[in-house]
Amino acid sequence: QSELDLNDQVHGDEVLVLLVCGRADPIAFHTPEVCFEGQGYGLMADPIDERLQISPDARSVTIKAGRFRKLNSIVPELLEVAWTWGHGGSWEAPADARLTYASSRYLYKLYAVHAEGPAEIQSGEKVTEAFLRQSIPNLDLALFPQSER
Repeated sequence: QSELDLNDQVHGDEVLVLLVCGRADPIAFHTPEVCFEGQGYGLMADPIDERLQISPDARSVTIKAGRFRKLNSIVPELLEVAWTWGHGGSWEAPADARLTYASSRYLYKLYAVHAEGPAEIQSGEKVTEAFLRQSIPNLDLALFPQSER
């Protein structure tokens, strides 16, 4: 498990990245809804499915995205979270990751988390999606052999 705090080189936004690799079943089962609720956050609405265009050659990945709010907090604390699972050279966010990856020997899980400020909330800017669009090609090079890409 690796957690990394990165800055988006284009916009200067801070993004917390969590990358986990392990047996598929526990990795697929433990979603942000479980993780963040255990830390006192509540999902503000059902996660949405997004398709991100990663490269000019029409390669895309699917992610899930949601906003979490710190419960019982006097000061509003909002997190923008995007997540996806990686296996076999691709990143996907299926409706049921546990079922989809049940026969897989390993699975990557990738979270991108950004603490939203008032400007982003008002503009609707999705910092985590922009960050993943930039980062996934580099992750592919590091994690997946050429034969899987």
